[in-house]
Amino acid sequence: MTNEISPGQPSEPTNVVENDEKLYRSIKLIAANFKLEQGSIRLSQAAFADRSKRTSFFRHKLTEAPPYSNPPRMSEQDAVVALLAGNIRCKISHPAGTGSAKQDIELVIDVVPETIGHHPSHAVAISSPNFPSNGAYEKLKRRLATLVGSQFEIRPDGLFLESLSDS
Repeated sequence: MTNEISPGQPSEPTNVVENDEKLYRSIKLIAANFKLEQGSIRLSQAAFADRSKRTSFFRHKLTEAPPYSNPPRMSEQDAVVALLAGNIRCKISHPAGTGSAKQDIELVIDVVPETIGHHPSHAVAISSPNFPSNGAYEKLKRRLATLVGSQFEIRPDGLFLESLSDS
């Protein structure tokens, strides 16, 4: 008897998200999450927003039929994008303090599993130390939107795209 996973079956959860792991993010079809640039649809940084400043992803290897399954696609209408965990991990420099005490701090961005109360494939991008301000978190969201560019696993539907070009 082997422990191999059949095609289409998720792997067992692990407590480490590897750099080469494909991560999915479901994107609601609201205008704030998208922008048109030179005729190409791209994500805005709003597509990566999270009130707790912990952007959620779903791990490819722990979902059953990605990207169409739920998760990672949270609604049949949602678009889905993918990033490699190693591309999300980075260091972000951000000013902290005021006056003569003002200095840049280095935030280390990591991707970790977050499964308690969530699907076993759930992971989040976190900062160490924690994001000191919304401005620091905005830098990560901008970076994620830039990394995705105009590459979608599941593109927004045509009617939604037409509504963007009309506005």
